[in-house]
Amino acid sequence: FVRTVTGVIRNHFPKGSAYTYVNYSPPYSGGSWTGKGVDLFMAHRDGGLEMGFTEDWGGDGAGPQHLSDTLALLRAAGRHRQPLGSYCIPQGNRAMTRLKYYTLLAGGARTITSYAYGPWYIGIDSWGRDSLDHPSPFHVYEVLAGVQHEFGRIDKALAGTHRRPSDVAILYNRTQAIWADGNTTCEQNGWYTHWALAHAGYDADFIAEEDIEAGDLAKYKVLYIGGRQLRGRAAAAIATWVHAGGVLCGTAGAGTRDEYDHPMDSLVPVFAAASHGFELRANAGRPKYELRSLQTLDVLSSVKAHGWRRVTFDQLCIKETLEPLRGAKIILTNKDGRPTGTLHRFGRGIAIRLAAAPGITYLHEAVSHQSYDIESYLPTAFPGDLRDFIARPAKLGNAVRIAETSAPITEIIR
Repeated sequence: FVRTVTGVIRNHFPKGSAYTYVNYSPPYSGGSWTGKGVDLFMAHRDGGLEMGFTEDWGGDGAGPQHLSDTLALLRAAGRHRQPLGSYCIPQGNRAMTRLKYYTLLAGGARTITSYAYGPWYIGIDSWGRDSLDHPSPFHVYEVLAGVQHEFGRIDKALAGTHRRPSDVAILYNRTQAIWADGNTTCEQNGWYTHWALAHAGYDADFIAEEDIEAGDLAKYKVLYIGGRQLRGRAAAAIATWVHAGGVLCGTAGAGTRDEYDHPMDSLVPVFAAASHGFELRANAGRPKYELRSLQTLDVLSSVKAHGWRRVTFDQLCIKETLEPLRGAKIILTNKDGRPTGTLHRFGRGIAIRLAAAPGITYLHEAVSHQSYDIESYLPTAFPGDLRDFIARPAKLGNAVRIAETSAPITEIIR
């Protein structure tokens, strides 16, 4: 359908004068991209939509950084060539409104629409007119004017520039999302892995299975994957890439079943670890609600002997242990001393396997902390030791950090 619409527009308008797009509603208020019947990568390929567009309504999300991973998905879906745009929905908090605008700018949005501050008589909803929460919304105009002038000062410097390529990728696992049937744990684990890497100074891309099969992994040094189900051809391509020198980090259940949900052992020799007792105990749910109240299934701790920074964190949503095979080093154990993390040198590469969803735990620690105000949309108490643990594969792969900052939950873009 969108390919047909795009074809009609191309027949009547010069290229670049008008773009086909839709306003994607990010799924962090419940469900997943696939569960909502939307696949960004399919819609923006093969003559489909020409511009990525979304909105930063907070909903049941945890904070404005949700837009960072949404825009990262849109960049990958558009093969890093399509223009990006978004609605920015100002809030009563002046600092949050500024943060939203700069999050969009950093994510690559160059068409930003303020929603919805027209005259009162054409207001769409409570955002654009007087309400009980904000008796007078006019203070927002001062913030909007300030941000627009700041953007104007740097517009010339940004014009014609391109984002510096990343050498770290996170799998967009459509196959797993189909089999998950509404459970978003794996998908959200990828989102918050993206957050943790950003906080550690890395600008990670998302990559789809079909792009891995097409050889696009050659552009990356490090790959993070999650989800039990994975296309067989993608798994084979990943194994070849690791053997040639890539660094792979697999989280709970990673690639243990194929696209037909049959057992798959393509990655077992890569990780030198077999999965045991895998159980999906809970759905991560909405970040502001269910995710905040997740129950601890086990407590995992790093093994000191292998030089990794000491870390202890909760195993949430998924219960699993590992059976190390020949050549694997144990780097993580549970309370009973059973292996829950391994490292294996495979060919010229390294494969790390974790029986956990550390990205989920990373956000859970911040939104369940006593300092987090659920209405603020600004979690800050992210655990630094877990952030460094999540970023360790990127460090092992000699991935390039953009910068080091004294404020480690800052997101820096070049």
